[in-house]
Amino acid sequence: MSIQVTGIAVGGAVKFREVIEHESDAGPEDHSLYSNRTLSHVSYCQYKQALEDAEETVELWPHWWKGYKKLGNAYTGLRRYEDSISAYKRGLEFDPGNVALRQDLGIAARKAGKLSEAIEYESDAIILAPRNHLLYSNRSLSFAYSGKYEQALEDAKKTVELKPDWWKGYKRLGNAYTGLGRYKEAITAYQRGLEFEPDNKELRQALENAATTAGQFREAFEHESDAFVLVSENHLLYYNRSLSYASFGNYEQALEDAEKTVELKPDWCSGYSILGDAYTGLGRYAEAIDAYKRGLEVDPENIKLRQDLGNAAYRAGKFTEAIEHVSAAIILAPENHLLYYNRSLSYASFGNYDQALEDAEKTVELKSDWWRGYSILGDAYTGLERYAEAIDAYKRGLEVDPENIKLRQDLGNAAYRAGKFTEAIEHVSAAIILAPEDHSLYFNRSLSYASFGLIKQALGDAEKTVELKPDWWIGYGRLGEAYRTLGRYEEAINAYTKGLEFHPKHIEFRQEPGIVVQEAGKSMEAIEQKSEEIKCAPKSPRVYMYKNRSVLYDSLGKYELALEDAKKIVVLQPDWWLGYSRLGDAYKKLEMYEEAIDAYKKGLECDPVRKQLESHLLGAQVRSVISTGRGVVTKAFRSIFWRSSNQVKVLEIGWRIYGGLAAQMLRGVVILDIIDAKRTRIAEDAAVAAVMALERVLANIKAQAVLTSADE
Repeated sequence: MSIQVTGIAVGGAVKFREVIEHESDAGPEDHSLYSNRTLSHVSYCQYKQALEDAEETVELWPHWWKGYKKLGNAYTGLRRYEDSISAYKRGLEFDPGNVALRQDLGIAARKAGKLSEAIEYESDAIILAPRNHLLYSNRSLSFAYSGKYEQALEDAKKTVELKPDWWKGYKRLGNAYTGLGRYKEAITAYQRGLEFEPDNKELRQALENAATTAGQFREAFEHESDAFVLVSENHLLYYNRSLSYASFGNYEQALEDAEKTVELKPDWCSGYSILGDAYTGLGRYAEAIDAYKRGLEVDPENIKLRQDLGNAAYRAGKFTEAIEHVSAAIILAPENHLLYYNRSLSYASFGNYDQALEDAEKTVELKSDWWRGYSILGDAYTGLERYAEAIDAYKRGLEVDPENIKLRQDLGNAAYRAGKFTEAIEHVSAAIILAPEDHSLYFNRSLSYASFGLIKQALGDAEKTVELKPDWWIGYGRLGEAYRTLGRYEEAINAYTKGLEFHPKHIEFRQEPGIVVQEAGKSMEAIEQKSEEIKCAPKSPRVYMYKNRSVLYDSLGKYELALEDAKKIVVLQPDWWLGYSRLGDAYKKLEMYEEAIDAYKKGLECDPVRKQLESHLLGAQVRSVISTGRGVVTKAFRSIFWRSSNQVKVLEIGWRIYGGLAAQMLRGVVILDIIDAKRTRIAEDAAVAAVMALERVLANIKAQAVLTSADE
């Protein structure tokens, strides 16, 4: 694996220092390595180093919009907003329709106080991506900062409409209502958001603030300027206003009021708490850590301060420190499930999965109805390569939240690592139904299909991956591998070449087209050699030569020629089961399933106990049913899936075509319901899932000791 890929993988585990170490070993001329290291530095709040690498990126490839995006991100981290605006605009010169650049441009303009420009940029992005909930959320915030609460309310409502299960949408909605003085509706909005994120600190604080504003401090907030003139030294007013600013995401103003709170009341731990929160909101974790520590000097046993201190250390990548602070909080509050959850995350970031597992188990014990507990439990088991237990943990989480996409994706990944490709496909397919635009889900399912030998399905998902994420080089790698396995070498070369457009300096990736050309060339040479041998050979040896050439044609995707040679085999030797096997395989590749069934049956007449023919016959019958929407698979077969002398039969496998989508198992009978006879993609996926369910049917029969003799 290349240096860059190693860096990315480590970055996924949030080990930012290791990412930087890996990527620092890279060659000096690869712009993508500097780009990746920029991300690593940003994640570690090392914005000066990030800026250096971003500048190197655009110097090496001055026409790449992503380089300017990274440059703008670095400037934003340094609060050099004018420079970040210029960088994003430079990127738009090379990709005028780039939504991500316009989104970041709006954020930078808002942070620079240029609210009108921010709204303009965000409006342009919405025109390009009118179904992107994040854009409406951002513009709602800009409108709110501008005091245009009616427009903020409209965008907040649109955010919730597009993403009804996103807590931040309800936060925006509540903030807009608060700005309009409609506190009851604001409270309702915040409460709705808490249904999706019950432990969300921002929502809880916003809810508390709205309730306070509607009650005791309502007059002060409605006439804020007069109140501060009359009671300018009241630390509570600054404290409450800091909370209000933070609930809007306006952390700059929240920080000013938090600093004033601490100045007026330096012996009050809550002042240091909101000071740390404001710094955390700004991504200034070192200062947040310092603020929380100052609060603990006032109140050493304050659980919230210790918990927030641990979270800030975790975000700063200081996992040892995070564990220490959360451990101290656990001593004070041993029944708080959030503390064990946070410490489990920190342990996992260290790769210390044994401790992560202990804390995850404690989290589930204390909060058995919280899906996140089962998520970290599954992650810990996965880290320990105890995949069966990881699968069980994720499934228990799905009992709490059946539509949770993360759990289903992680469940599929665990099943894949365990070699349970059938199960992996089922779980990722369920996740795709919930998130049909997530390219990573199709990528993962393509891997599982390929591992299961379902290459056509693997190809379909690889094609969907690049359709959804056309600038992702890894997707083209998966596509090229699928084409290559099918012997479609020219298309494989095109896929790899396309991927190189997005990652031109990946060393291993650059070698793939040449390897494919070599493989294709060798196959053609072998075919030419076999053709010459056939011309010179007597009748009997020709049978084997036709068989070998048929296999070679098959590997190149030349199925008609493979079929011609297979027909010659059975003409020359009509009592040879392998000839009919080759003939059936060729028909099946051409989707001529009835002819394939006849060929396999003739082969079984020659050799009635040949397991390979029984298996292929079953597959052809199933595919025939799937393709036509009718028929019954009646062929009994032996213990194909087990290494056992026991003979097991499924006497009948019935297929029913209805309007639903399900694969059911009952006493050895598999019932497949697909959408309709039009064979849409989802119907085909359902059919494949049901075919693979046969394996579990047989296992179920075996477990019940339902055994029959071979002659039954």
